[in-house]
Amino acid sequence: MLQNLPPNIQQRIAAICWSLWKHQNLKIWENVTESSAQVVERARHIIEDWQEANLPSQTAPLQEAAQQQAANTLQHSVQPQNSPTGPAVPQWFPPSRGRFKCNIDADFSEQFQRTGIRMCLRDDSGTFVLAKVMPFDQVYLVAVGEALGLYHAIQWMQDMQFDNIDFELDSKITRDAFHSIMTDITKFGNIIDECREQFSLPSQTLG
Repeated sequence: MLQNLPPNIQQRIAAICWSLWKHQNLKIWENVTESSAQVVERARHIIEDWQEANLPSQTAPLQEAAQQQAANTLQHSVQPQNSPTGPAVPQWFPPSRGRFKCNIDADFSEQFQRTGIRMCLRDDSGTFVLAKVMPFDQVYLVAVGEALGLYHAIQWMQDMQFDNIDFELDSKITRDAFHSIMTDITKFGNIIDECREQFSLPSQTLG
């Protein structure tokens, strides 16, 4: 049904759904209460960032510069931008044509003794495809929680029979460990080994 709507309406629905999802997780994991206006404002910023990332060709140099700046900051798939009127707003960059991007993040709540893993899949046009949240009733070490996020995201994509996936997470430690040839016998290292074993398709990437 969503695909039958005009592109601008698709963008609004996807952005609002993401912002509501973020709103819910802020309340559950960080006990942060937002107003409806903040939820709508975040969705508006997401749409604006997406439109700026897809400007016409005459602004290509500026677009390339923005993308290069994102790559220089550890190639985060979601870049924080400070807003004078509110909290940091994420900026999302699309995968190459014909591919999907799976963004992975982990939240840690000492107050509620929980770890939460969030996964969101979008296509090359930025259209929302799938999302999943996994709560755990304990607080993991940050590195372990981020590695678990990658592990469960890979499993999820395999279960859903998706390929051509670019996995993106904001943990440099996890990315470096995944690409490292060093042996790590800790719990974190064991999870990374499991991720590598599942990461068998050549059409998958981790950034």
